[in-house]
Amino acid sequence: MRRFGVIDQKRTEETAFTRWLSANPDRQKKYGEVLPSLQKAYDELTRTAQRDLIVQQVAELSDLFQILSIVNRVAADKAKPQADRNATLAMTAIRARGALPEILAERNAASERALLAFFLRKAADLPAVKNWTPLRSYSEIYKAKHASAPKKISRARLRKARTLQRQNRLRTVRENAGST
Repeated sequence: MRRFGVIDQKRTEETAFTRWLSANPDRQKKYGEVLPSLQKAYDELTRTAQRDLIVQQVAELSDLFQILSIVNRVAADKAKPQADRNATLAMTAIRARGALPEILAERNAASERALLAFFLRKAADLPAVKNWTPLRSYSEIYKAKHASAPKKISRARLRKARTLQRQNRLRTVRENAGST
């Protein structure tokens, strides 16, 4: 962004907006909080960016996490009255249940375990963030359990694990395309 001058352009636009705003008290009253509220939103995004990235990467780590997410949502949905339940969610759960044997057969448990350990270590090293108890507690449990384990996973090993996962997914797509 810096290389293309996006940041400088934004600052210039903000300065022009501020000058335009201060020229008229009505505008000041109506739009005076725009830039401060945008700054507050950016600050919040920046504060949680690393956490959000790790949570996203853990969620995409394995198809099992997606299935667990569906199971969790279905369980919450079953607590609702019948009329309020999501029929689409129930159908998704049925399809996921049917795909489960194939998903389990294609898993590379060793690479998933290594990647999960890597992300949990990364999460444990992040500063404390409000409203992040579940992942923090899992990462702290992992850290305490594996205190003697090496602190770093090599980039080559991480790359290899991700490559194996991609190859497994590609193989599945090809096999599914060939069977239809």
